[in-house]
Amino acid sequence: MKPYKIKNKRELFFDDFLTEDRSNLEIRLHEPHAHTPEPSLPDGYYMTMIQHDGTIRCYCRRNFSEFTKENPQYTVKSGFVGEYTAYNESAGGIKFLEPPLFLYDCGVPNVMYCMKIGTHNFCPFYDENPACPKEEKYKAIGGVCDQGGIFGFVSADSYTFKLLSQKPLIEPKKEWEYCFDSQNVVFWSELENCYVCYFRLNKTPDGRKLRTIGKITSPDFRVWGKPTYLNINLENENLYVSLIAPYPRAKHLYIGTPTRYIEDRGSVTDITLVFSRDGIHFIRPFPGAWIKPGPDPERWKNRANYLAYNIVQTKPEEMSLYHSHSHIRYSLRTDGFTSLTAAYSQGEWISKTMQYENGWPEFNIATSARGYFKVELQTPDGKPFEGYSLAESKCFYGDKISYTAQWNNNNKKFPLKKNDLFRIRCILCEADLYSFSFQNPSK
Repeated sequence: MKPYKIKNKRELFFDDFLTEDRSNLEIRLHEPHAHTPEPSLPDGYYMTMIQHDGTIRCYCRRNFSEFTKENPQYTVKSGFVGEYTAYNESAGGIKFLEPPLFLYDCGVPNVMYCMKIGTHNFCPFYDENPACPKEEKYKAIGGVCDQGGIFGFVSADSYTFKLLSQKPLIEPKKEWEYCFDSQNVVFWSELENCYVCYFRLNKTPDGRKLRTIGKITSPDFRVWGKPTYLNINLENENLYVSLIAPYPRAKHLYIGTPTRYIEDRGSVTDITLVFSRDGIHFIRPFPGAWIKPGPDPERWKNRANYLAYNIVQTKPEEMSLYHSHSHIRYSLRTDGFTSLTAAYSQGEWISKTMQYENGWPEFNIATSARGYFKVELQTPDGKPFEGYSLAESKCFYGDKISYTAQWNNNNKKFPLKKNDLFRIRCILCEADLYSFSFQNPSK
């Protein structure tokens, strides 16, 4: 097996992909913290969050029928009916504002898109393709099979979108049955060097009639290739949305928060968690619910549990996810989906052989008051580099998103140069190791 080229990629501990050996350690799932409902948080279906240039933009589907005599917040003008895409903004991701767009003279100020094809599941993204022209830096998809398929949209400013073509980007296939009737998602993939779309199917590759997920890619957002099908559903499991996206701090890793749909229990839902290193093969180390409906009776109603698409960084040490109906923001430690965890007794982790690019090792690590964390750099055959052994490692205790490993050898030259092969050995006690990287080239 070839050594893994670590480069400056951040690695998370949701599997043993980089593990040569571990003892007395477990991979632990961490649940997000639900905050008190915030009234300014948007409420709607198929919500998307885009964080760019200091602004968090929120898009979701709402309905003009919400504004009735019982809810007279706005007076909807005659002729405006059905669904619309609402637009809200936030600077910090805690409180949101309704900007007065007035793109439609409809009586509701934050209507971004309405009464057109694709409104039902309009899902935008910020295009990180380096070759993307500035007038198309925001793109979106929307549409279901009885509208002709999935259509494309482009925008320069994030809220005035135009239809790319009267022809759909992705046309339905007969074998998919009724399809695209969900929040289909799309993004530019740094990992795959193309645009990636995950979309709704209602039939698995082995013929089971379940809500499931397909994937299709494009080099230019215009022409899309042949679809592939994910083997992601568990037995008799319906996945209503995928919400698969590159993790912002490690874009070679895809993370999704699909909603599980239990039809024979009144169409109740909850949220699970999936990971992938290639965009096709997904693992579910904790296959049950990650976010449960909880005690609120409203969350036990038909299709009441969805997260907004995309994770938002609300503090250096905190990521946020948004429930799309309850005004609840969930927070999670940065990189904190899972961790390599040691309990009361000491545990040990040894990495597979990796190929060095540059930088100094840093770790996202938290210990108890009694706990500790130490690091050793090894040759591929397990011998410590001089000055970088466990015995010379400074014992860390505390809680840091970015702890730069230290040894008692400040006068020693770093032992690795570009393309050198090495391994990492870590000792943990009462500690959680969330991620590591070589993100600090200047130490």
